[in-house]
Amino acid sequence: AAYGLWLRVAQHGWTPNRLAGALAVGALLAYGAGYALAVLTPGNWGQRIRQFNIRMAILLTVALALWLTPLLNAERISARSQLARFLDGRVSVEELDLWTLSYSWGRAGQAAVAELEALAPGRADGERLLARIRDIRTGGSAASATDQALAPRLARELAARTPRVPADADVGDRLARLDVHELLAFRNACEAGRPPRCVIVVGDLVPSVEGDEMALVSHVGDDLGVAVVDAEGRKWRAHVMWSRAEGEAADPRATIEAIIRGEYEIGVPSVKALRVGPVEIVPFRPGR
Repeated sequence: AAYGLWLRVAQHGWTPNRLAGALAVGALLAYGAGYALAVLTPGNWGQRIRQFNIRMAILLTVALALWLTPLLNAERISARSQLARFLDGRVSVEELDLWTLSYSWGRAGQAAVAELEALAPGRADGERLLARIRDIRTGGSAASATDQALAPRLARELAARTPRVPADADVGDRLARLDVHELLAFRNACEAGRPPRCVIVVGDLVPSVEGDEMALVSHVGDDLGVAVVDAEGRKWRAHVMWSRAEGEAADPRATIEAIIRGEYEIGVPSVKALRVGPVEIVPFRPGR
C-alpha cells in the first residue's frame, strides 16, 4: 500500500485523498514496526506494547488535531503540490486540473489559481493558461473547449489502464464521448487507493436500446459509483442496491474484484418497478 501510494504521488502529486491515505499508511507502518520491536526485544514485551499503544494514541490524536489546522491543511498542501508540478513542467496547461483547484479545494485551491493567473503574463503558455482560467470561471459546470481537448488523451489513458470485462471490449470511443470532468472523476476514483478501485463493464444493460452499454464502476467512499453510457453516447442514470443481510457491511472492493474475475451476470433487477408511461419508479433499500 505504501509503495502504491508513493507511485501515485510521484506520478500525479498530492491530493486530499492521498494525504489521508498517507496518514493511514504511516500509522499502520508505525504500529507494525512498534509491535515487532516490542516482541523481538527480550524482556516484558506485553508492557512495552501497552506503553507503545499509549504513545501511538497520543500521536494519532495530535495528527488528527493538526489535520484540522492550517499546519496540515490537506487542500493547501494539495494545491501547492499541483501548482509546483505545473511550474516545473511536469504538467501542461491542458493537463492542469483547474476545475478541482477552483471548486473542490476551497480557498487554498482558489489562491493557487489566482497565483497562476498572476504568473501567466510572463510564461510562453500564458495565453492558453489565462483562457482556461476564464473558461473555468465563466463556464460554470460546463467544460470549456480547452478542457474538452484533454478528453481524448484521458480516454486513451483510461482505456489502456482500467480493467474491463469482457477483456476484448472496445471502450476507447465511448470514453472519448464523456465530459472531461467525468473522465477526471473516474480516473481520480481509480487512483484514490490500492487497486483495483474501478472496472469497466460492457454488456446489454438496456435491452430497449440497440447495442451494448458501458458501465464505469468505481469505489467511491464506502459505496460504488456507477455511470452508464450507451452505444450512441447517451448517459443513463444508475443506482446501486445492496442485497445483504441486516447489519452486513457493503464491500465495494470485493464487488469490483468479483466483476474483474467475471463473477457477475446481466439480468433483471430483484425488485419491480411502478411504470407510469415513460416513468419507472423503483424502490431501493433504505439508506442506499
